[in-house]
Amino acid sequence: LLTEQKLDGRLDWVKKLKKLAEWTEFPEANPQTATAWLQQAFQDQGAEVEPEVMGAMIDALGCNIGVLTQSVAQICTYVEPGRAITLAAIEPFLTKISDENIFSVVDEVFAGHYHRLNRRVDKLFQSGEPPLKILALLYRHLSILLTLKAGQEAQARSLFRLSPYIVQRYLEQVRRYGKNLHLGLLAPIAETDFSLKHANLSPELALKGCLRDLGRHFIRQRG
Repeated sequence: LLTEQKLDGRLDWVKKLKKLAEWTEFPEANPQTATAWLQQAFQDQGAEVEPEVMGAMIDALGCNIGVLTQSVAQICTYVEPGRAITLAAIEPFLTKISDENIFSVVDEVFAGHYHRLNRRVDKLFQSGEPPLKILALLYRHLSILLTLKAGQEAQARSLFRLSPYIVQRYLEQVRRYGKNLHLGLLAPIAETDFSLKHANLSPELALKGCLRDLGRHFIRQRG
Protein backbone atom coordinates (compact mmCIF):
# COMPACT_ATOMS: atom_id res chain seq x y z
CA LEU A 1 0.00 0.00 0.00
CA LEU A 2 1.53 3.29 -1.11
CA THR A 3 0.35 6.63 0.22
CA GLU A 4 1.56 9.69 -1.60
CA GLN A 5 0.11 12.92 -2.94
CA LYS A 6 1.00 11.98 -6.51
CA LEU A 7 3.21 9.39 -8.21
CA ASP A 8 5.10 10.33 -11.36
CA GLY A 9 3.46 8.22 -14.07
CA ARG A 10 6.46 8.75 -16.38
CA LEU A 11 8.73 6.56 -14.23
CA ASP A 12 9.21 2.97 -15.42
CA TRP A 13 8.55 1.42 -12.01
CA VAL A 14 5.29 3.36 -11.68
CA LYS A 15 4.17 2.16 -15.14
CA LYS A 16 4.93 -1.45 -14.20
CA LEU A 17 3.20 -1.07 -10.86
CA LYS A 18 0.03 0.20 -12.51
CA LYS A 19 -0.01 -2.84 -14.78
CA LEU A 20 0.68 -5.44 -12.09
CA ALA A 21 -1.16 -4.08 -9.07
CA GLU A 22 -4.60 -2.93 -8.07
CA TRP A 23 -4.53 0.81 -8.58
CA THR A 24 -7.06 3.11 -6.91
CA GLU A 25 -6.56 6.82 -6.43
CA PHE A 26 -8.37 8.68 -3.66
CA PRO A 27 -8.18 12.47 -3.96
CA GLU A 28 -7.80 14.40 -0.72
CA ALA A 29 -11.07 15.69 0.69
CA ASN A 30 -11.87 19.39 0.86
CA PRO A 31 -12.24 21.09 4.28
CA GLN A 32 -16.06 20.93 4.20
CA THR A 33 -16.06 17.19 3.51
CA ALA A 34 -13.33 16.58 6.08
CA THR A 35 -15.28 18.53 8.73
CA ALA A 36 -18.41 16.46 8.08
CA TRP A 37 -16.32 13.28 8.28
CA LEU A 38 -14.84 14.37 11.62
CA GLN A 39 -18.26 15.21 13.03
CA GLN A 40 -19.50 11.73 12.16
CA ALA A 41 -16.32 10.06 13.44
CA PHE A 42 -16.58 11.77 16.84
CA GLN A 43 -20.31 11.00 16.97
CA ASP A 44 -19.59 7.33 16.28
CA GLN A 45 -17.20 7.38 19.24
CA GLY A 46 -19.88 8.96 21.44
CA ALA A 47 -17.62 11.95 22.09
CA GLU A 48 -18.70 15.51 22.80
CA VAL A 49 -16.36 17.81 20.92
CA GLU A 50 -15.99 21.59 20.60
CA PRO A 51 -16.49 22.83 17.00
CA GLU A 52 -13.07 24.54 17.08
CA VAL A 53 -11.40 21.17 17.57
CA MET A 54 -12.30 19.97 14.09
CA GLY A 55 -11.07 23.16 12.50
CA ALA A 56 -7.78 22.92 14.36
CA MET A 57 -7.34 19.28 13.33
CA ILE A 58 -7.90 20.05 9.66
CA ASP A 59 -5.62 23.07 9.76
CA ALA A 60 -2.80 21.11 11.41
CA LEU A 61 -3.22 17.67 9.79
CA GLY A 62 -4.77 18.49 6.43
CA CYS A 63 -7.79 16.82 4.86
CA ASN A 64 -6.49 13.27 4.51
CA ILE A 65 -9.41 11.18 5.77
CA GLY A 66 -7.19 8.31 6.88
CA VAL A 67 -5.00 10.56 9.01
CA LEU A 68 -8.00 12.34 10.52
CA THR A 69 -9.82 9.09 11.32
CA GLN A 70 -6.74 7.68 13.04
CA SER A 71 -6.37 10.90 15.03
CA VAL A 72 -10.01 10.73 16.19
CA ALA A 73 -9.42 7.22 17.55
CA GLN A 74 -6.26 8.34 19.34
CA ILE A 75 -7.90 11.40 20.83
CA CYS A 76 -10.98 9.51 22.05
CA THR A 77 -8.72 6.91 23.65
CA TYR A 78 -6.59 9.55 25.33
CA VAL A 79 -9.30 11.88 26.66
CA GLU A 80 -11.10 10.68 29.77
CA PRO A 81 -14.58 9.29 28.91
CA GLY A 82 -17.37 11.75 29.61
CA ARG A 83 -15.14 14.81 29.24
CA ALA A 84 -15.66 17.23 26.38
CA ILE A 85 -12.83 17.26 23.87
CA THR A 86 -11.27 20.72 23.78
CA LEU A 87 -8.45 22.42 21.89
CA ALA A 88 -6.19 21.98 24.90
CA ALA A 89 -6.92 18.25 24.96
CA ILE A 90 -5.96 17.65 21.33
CA GLU A 91 -2.78 19.72 21.24
CA PRO A 92 -0.45 16.73 21.82
CA PHE A 93 -1.86 15.12 18.67
CA LEU A 94 -1.24 18.13 16.43
CA THR A 95 1.93 20.07 15.80
CA LYS A 96 4.27 20.80 18.69
CA ILE A 97 3.51 24.46 18.09
CA SER A 98 -0.18 24.86 17.41
CA ASP A 99 -1.91 27.83 15.82
CA GLU A 100 -3.21 28.58 19.30
CA ASN A 101 0.38 29.33 20.40
CA ILE A 102 0.99 31.60 17.43
CA PHE A 103 -2.31 33.44 17.94
CA SER A 104 -1.21 34.18 21.51
CA VAL A 105 2.26 35.30 20.43
CA VAL A 106 0.79 37.72 17.88
CA ASP A 107 -1.60 39.12 20.49
CA GLU A 108 1.30 39.76 22.88
CA VAL A 109 3.39 41.38 20.14
CA PHE A 110 0.67 43.80 19.08
CA ALA A 111 -0.23 44.59 22.71
CA GLY A 112 3.42 45.34 23.54
CA HIS A 113 3.50 42.84 26.43
CA TYR A 114 7.17 41.96 25.97
CA HIS A 115 7.69 40.35 29.36
CA ARG A 116 4.89 37.84 28.76
CA LEU A 117 6.02 37.53 25.14
CA ASN A 118 9.51 36.45 26.21
CA ARG A 119 8.02 33.73 28.39
CA ARG A 120 5.92 32.46 25.49
CA VAL A 121 8.95 32.41 23.21
CA ASP A 122 10.90 30.44 25.80
CA LYS A 123 8.10 27.86 25.84
CA LEU A 124 8.18 27.65 22.06
CA PHE A 125 11.88 26.82 22.16
CA GLN A 126 11.29 24.28 24.92
CA SER A 127 8.89 22.48 22.58
CA GLY A 128 11.92 21.46 20.53
CA GLU A 129 10.81 23.07 17.28
CA PRO A 130 13.56 24.64 15.10
CA PRO A 131 13.71 28.46 15.16
CA LEU A 132 13.17 28.64 11.40
CA LYS A 133 9.92 26.70 11.72
CA ILE A 134 8.69 29.09 14.40
CA LEU A 135 9.60 31.98 12.12
CA ALA A 136 7.80 30.35 9.20
CA LEU A 137 4.64 29.94 11.29
CA LEU A 138 4.75 33.63 12.19
CA TYR A 139 5.22 34.57 8.54
CA ARG A 140 2.28 32.38 7.54
CA HIS A 141 0.10 33.87 10.29
CA LEU A 142 0.81 37.47 9.27
CA SER A 143 0.34 36.62 5.59
CA ILE A 144 -3.11 35.23 6.37
CA LEU A 145 -4.03 38.36 8.35
CA LEU A 146 -2.90 40.62 5.49
CA THR A 147 -4.80 38.56 2.91
CA LEU A 148 -7.98 38.72 4.98
CA LYS A 149 -7.54 42.44 5.59
CA ALA A 150 -7.47 42.89 1.81
CA GLY A 151 -10.91 41.26 1.68
CA GLN A 152 -9.65 38.11 -0.03
CA GLU A 153 -11.17 35.52 2.29
CA ALA A 154 -11.77 32.96 -0.47
CA GLN A 155 -8.15 33.24 -1.59
CA ALA A 156 -6.92 32.86 1.99
CA ARG A 157 -9.02 29.73 2.51
CA SER A 158 -7.68 28.17 -0.67
CA LEU A 159 -4.05 29.29 -0.50
CA PHE A 160 -3.49 28.45 3.17
CA ARG A 161 -5.92 25.50 3.36
CA LEU A 162 -7.96 27.08 6.16
CA SER A 163 -11.04 25.51 7.69
CA PRO A 164 -14.10 27.72 8.36
CA TYR A 165 -13.48 27.50 12.12
CA ILE A 166 -9.89 28.72 12.06
CA VAL A 167 -10.75 31.51 9.60
CA GLN A 168 -12.97 33.06 12.27
CA ARG A 169 -10.01 33.24 14.66
CA TYR A 170 -7.95 35.10 12.08
CA LEU A 171 -10.86 37.42 11.27
CA GLU A 172 -11.14 38.31 14.95
CA GLN A 173 -7.52 39.47 14.93
CA VAL A 174 -8.09 41.38 11.69
CA ARG A 175 -10.98 43.22 13.35
CA ARG A 176 -8.80 44.07 16.36
CA TYR A 177 -5.64 45.05 14.53
CA GLY A 178 -6.76 45.67 10.95
CA LYS A 179 -5.94 49.38 10.74
CA ASN A 180 -2.37 48.68 11.81
CA LEU A 181 -1.68 45.64 9.64
CA HIS A 182 0.65 46.45 6.74
CA LEU A 183 3.24 44.73 4.55
CA GLY A 184 6.08 46.32 6.53
CA LEU A 185 5.39 43.80 9.31
CA LEU A 186 6.92 41.09 7.12
CA ALA A 187 10.28 42.90 6.91
CA PRO A 188 11.58 41.88 10.38
CA ILE A 189 10.74 38.25 9.62
CA ALA A 190 12.68 38.34 6.34
CA GLU A 191 15.65 39.97 8.08
CA THR A 192 15.61 37.41 10.88
CA ASP A 193 15.36 34.57 8.38
CA PHE A 194 18.55 35.85 6.71
CA SER A 195 20.30 36.26 10.07
CA LEU A 196 19.44 32.75 11.23
CA LYS A 197 20.77 31.26 8.00
CA HIS A 198 23.90 33.39 7.53
CA ALA A 199 24.93 34.98 10.83
CA ASN A 200 26.35 33.44 13.97
CA LEU A 201 23.54 34.61 16.24
CA SER A 202 21.74 32.97 19.13
CA PRO A 203 18.43 31.71 17.65
CA GLU A 204 16.57 32.68 20.83
CA LEU A 205 17.90 36.25 20.79
CA ALA A 206 17.32 36.57 17.05
CA LEU A 207 13.69 35.49 17.33
CA LYS A 208 13.00 37.69 20.35
CA GLY A 209 14.57 40.62 18.51
CA CYS A 210 12.33 39.90 15.52
CA LEU A 211 9.21 39.99 17.68
CA ARG A 212 10.27 43.27 19.30
CA ASP A 213 10.79 44.76 15.83
CA LEU A 214 7.35 43.53 14.82
CA GLY A 215 5.88 45.34 17.80
CA ARG A 216 7.74 48.54 16.90
CA HIS A 217 6.50 48.41 13.31
CA PHE A 218 2.95 47.88 14.57
CA ILE A 219 3.11 50.73 17.11
CA ARG A 220 4.74 53.06 14.55
CA GLN A 221 1.87 52.43 12.14
CA ARG A 222 -0.64 53.01 14.91
CA GLY A 223 1.03 56.27 15.85
